[in-house]
Amino acid sequence: FGRGHSWATSVDALARLAAVDRKAVIAAAERYYGDDYLAFHSRVGFPGKDRLEKPVLKPIKPAAGRRSAFARRLHERPDPPASPRYVDFARAIDRAMVAPGVVVEASAKPFTELYTLELRFGVGRYAIRELGVVGDYLKSVGTRERDADALRAALFELATTLEVEATEEALIFRLEGPEAGLGASLALVDEILRGPAEDRAALRRVRRERWGRALVERRQPSVIADALREYASYGELSTYLRDVGPQELRGLQPRDLIKALDRAQGHAVTVRYVGRRSAAEVAREVGAAVRFRDKLAPAKPRVVRERIVRERDRVFLVKRRQSLQTHVYALVEGKALAGDERVGLAGFNEYLGGGMGGLIFQEIRELRALAYSARGRYYEGVRAGAPGALLAYVGTQGDKTLDALDVLAELIRELPEREGRIESVRAALLRSTEAAYPGFRQLQETVEAWRLLGFGEDPRRGLMEGLEELDFAAIRRFHAAHVAGRPLTVMIVGDPRRFDADSLERFGEVEVVSLRDLFAR
Repeated sequence: FGRGHSWATSVDALARLAAVDRKAVIAAAERYYGDDYLAFHSRVGFPGKDRLEKPVLKPIKPAAGRRSAFARRLHERPDPPASPRYVDFARAIDRAMVAPGVVVEASAKPFTELYTLELRFGVGRYAIRELGVVGDYLKSVGTRERDADALRAALFELATTLEVEATEEALIFRLEGPEAGLGASLALVDEILRGPAEDRAALRRVRRERWGRALVERRQPSVIADALREYASYGELSTYLRDVGPQELRGLQPRDLIKALDRAQGHAVTVRYVGRRSAAEVAREVGAAVRFRDKLAPAKPRVVRERIVRERDRVFLVKRRQSLQTHVYALVEGKALAGDERVGLAGFNEYLGGGMGGLIFQEIRELRALAYSARGRYYEGVRAGAPGALLAYVGTQGDKTLDALDVLAELIRELPEREGRIESVRAALLRSTEAAYPGFRQLQETVEAWRLLGFGEDPRRGLMEGLEELDFAAIRRFHAAHVAGRPLTVMIVGDPRRFDADSLERFGEVEVVSLRDLFAR
C-alpha cells in the first residue's frame, strides 16, 4: 500500500512464482550460469576513516528575549481552550472469563476487519530464562501433526501472522489477521501449545541466527552504550547479562525449550483482543479452540528491578578504539513520586528535555554545537512507590566529549532558571496532554500501566487542572526534591584517545568496563 501497489499485483506475483517448475530453473541456470558470465567477488575490507576535528567556530548567541514580527503576531493569537478526551476505565475495556484463570480483555477497533489477539501466559523470561529462546525455536519448527512448512502454509491460507515473544513477565502468542479466520488461527496456536516438534536441526539454525545477530549487535556502539547503562544501573540484573548467551545456548536441547513452554502454560492467561467482537464472543472462540490447564498458578507480578543506589559520583567507561562518536549517559537516582508532584514532574521534563525546545538540546546542541543528539527526562517508577530516576543522553564527537559532559552535568546539578520559558512550557504540556489519548492498539497496555501506578481513572484529568497553574516554582521544587545534590552516575562509550580520559575523574571515581562484563556468554 505504501508503495502504491495493488493487492492483485502481489497475488499475481505469487501465482507466477508457484508456476515455476524444475525445467524453468534449469533453463535459467543454463542461460545465466553458462560459459558466458561475469563473476563478481567481494571481500570484507576496512577502508580508511577520516578524523573529524572540532571546527574553529564561534557559536552565534541569539538575542535573548527578542522576537520577529511574525513571531509576535503568532504569539498574540489566543489559544483555543483545551478539550481533552479521557479514558473511562470501566467502559474502555470489555472483560469476560473463558475459564478459571483465563480472562479476555477486549477493546474496540472500528476501522477494519483485521483483529489483533494476544495469549499472554503469566510468566516470562525473568522466572524462566529459556523462554527468551522459545519464540525463535517455535518460529522454525512444526508440530506433531504437521511440519514447519505446512504450519506456515496454514497460517498463510488464513492471511494471519503469528509471533511468539517473551517479556520479563509474560510469554505472548500474538495473532493478527482477518476476523473470519480467528477460530482456525486459535486452533493452530493450540496445536503448537499441545505438541511442538523436537527438531535438533531447527535448534542448530536458531543457534547460528542468534550467534550472528549477537556478533553484529555487540559491535554497535549504541548497543554497547545501552548494555553499559543496564550494567551500571542494575548490575547482574541487566537484561543483557540475563539473556541466554551463545555458550549457554549450545547446551540447550529441544526438550529443554519444550519443557519451558510447558511450565509457562501452567500460569494464568490474559487474552488481549483488539477488534470488532465483544469480550464474550472472543471468550467463546478462545474456549472452543484452545485447551487450557484445569488448575493455573497466578500470573507473576510485574517485574520491577531495583537500580543500584550509589553514595557518590561514579564514571563507567568502555573503551572503543576507532570510534569517532562518543555515547554518554548520565543517571541520577531519585525517589518515589508523591501525588502532588506530578505537575512538577511534567513541567521539569518539558523544561529540561522537551524535544528540540528542551534545555539539554538547546544548551548542548543548538547553542554550543557540542552534540549530534541530546535529550533527557525524569522517568517515574513503573509501580506506585517505586523510585524514579533522571536519565540523560548525549551523542557527541570524540574530541568534544569532556565539553559536552561539563555542560550536561551543570544542567543536571544546577538547572539554570529561564523563567521566560514557563509560558511556552505550560502551553506545550497542555496541548500534548490533551492529545495523549492512547490509540486503540495501546489502550489496554496504557490502562494497565496507569493501574500499576495506583490510578483508578485517567491521570490526565488531575494533571490538566494542575498544568493550568504551573509556575517555575513547581519545577524548582521538583528538581530540589528528586535531582539536586544526588550522586551522578556517568556512562561513556568512546575512543579515549580522542579525549583526556584522566580528566573524567572530576566527574567521579572511574571504572573501566570490558565488553565481557556487559553481555551474556
